[in-house]
Amino acid sequence: MAVTTPVQFGAVGDGVANDQAALEAAIAALPPDGGILYLPAGKTFRKTGLLTITKHHVKVWAPDGQATLLGSIQGQQRHQSTICSHTVGCGFFGVRFTSDAVARFDAAEDNQVTLIAASDSELVGCEVDNSAATGFFVYQASLRTFVQGNSVHHTWADTIHFTDGSRTAWVWDNQLYNQGANRGDDGIACVTYGPTSAKCGDMEWWHNEHLGGAWGRGYSVIGGDHISIHHNFARETAGAGVIVASEPSYDSATSTDIDIHDNAIFRAAQSIGHPGILISALNTPAGPIERIALADNAVVDTATGEAFRTEGTVANVTNVRLSTDAGSLPSPLPAWVGPRTRSTAVLQTRDSSFVPPGFRPGLYRIDVRRAATGTGYEQRFEYLVAGQPAALATWLTAQPHAVVVASQVVGAETVAIVHSAQPLPLSVTLRGVTFDELRAGDRAGSLRWAWSLLEG
Repeated sequence: MAVTTPVQFGAVGDGVANDQAALEAAIAALPPDGGILYLPAGKTFRKTGLLTITKHHVKVWAPDGQATLLGSIQGQQRHQSTICSHTVGCGFFGVRFTSDAVARFDAAEDNQVTLIAASDSELVGCEVDNSAATGFFVYQASLRTFVQGNSVHHTWADTIHFTDGSRTAWVWDNQLYNQGANRGDDGIACVTYGPTSAKCGDMEWWHNEHLGGAWGRGYSVIGGDHISIHHNFARETAGAGVIVASEPSYDSATSTDIDIHDNAIFRAAQSIGHPGILISALNTPAGPIERIALADNAVVDTATGEAFRTEGTVANVTNVRLSTDAGSLPSPLPAWVGPRTRSTAVLQTRDSSFVPPGFRPGLYRIDVRRAATGTGYEQRFEYLVAGQPAALATWLTAQPHAVVVASQVVGAETVAIVHSAQPLPLSVTLRGVTFDELRAGDRAGSLRWAWSLLEG
């Protein structure tokens, strides 16, 4: 993977000089098939306009938040965002985003990170501290978005927002918080404006923590379908901790096939007259909200005294085993004590495009780190494969660089996590285990061990 840095092209990185041109030049210098834009430690790269990435497979990497991108907008609209536009494999790892915004703006270019018709994007271990609008904004039918282990706080609008037909996303282990003058808005949201517009959906949101908000709701589906919201926490939201709604004020679409389970909500509805969980179908032209399944959620100490409510035209809404007992909340209660992000000391990307096609089957992830000598980079290739035990043993014997990290028998197959210093050609007698299959196996329990090792 090719590597460039803005410093190579004249960036100062002191938070004062304008590094816009150097950032653009560093991205342009990457080869046509992409690579890494590495942000060196201790640098704050100030940009005064939009930073737009149109090249595929560009990874912006600041290990463990060691460098900052400062959006210096000086009160101007449409100047803040770092944009991946019509890209495949765009990624941000460990980058700290901040801004001098002092008021809410509402254009796509006012968000910190904007994905426009982008696919297979990765937002991992980043921090957003201040944004004129949302932290991460995903729209124009963006597909397959991975949002993992970020801290998004003190935004003037939503923290993470999907809209305009964007589909297939996994959002997990993120920390969300908004208080103070900026107020914020919803935490994680899927919103469809217009009853006949293309909906966002096919998503899973889990293990996220919403730690307070001066405005908005916690987890919001305002026109979406096929979304699973589970094992999340929300406290001290202005409105509902979880809401599924169609809203007349925004002429939003209806929602169908939403699964809400094992979430914990504490002291919701601090300033908006909501229950802890609200199903609200008030935009009559959008039609009924249908097939909403709620189970094993906990709603405790809501400011309105109401745990759950439906309103408007709804159908097939079930709510079982709702607890209002404080003993069902996590202990200790999660609270905001500062940003917490997933480690990105090693860049771990699911983008297999950097190896020849014959080496991609079964390749789960490529790992990159700075070399121990302090110069250059080292790469490791993680394979997740399955097959008959004898076939797996035969393949491993022929791969001198392969190391089995862990393996288990799952059904009639052995599933193995294999690391290698070089890409491996997968035997025709074996198959790769996809991310989708791994997620399903984690939920079912059969591959929870593999998920824990790879993503825990």
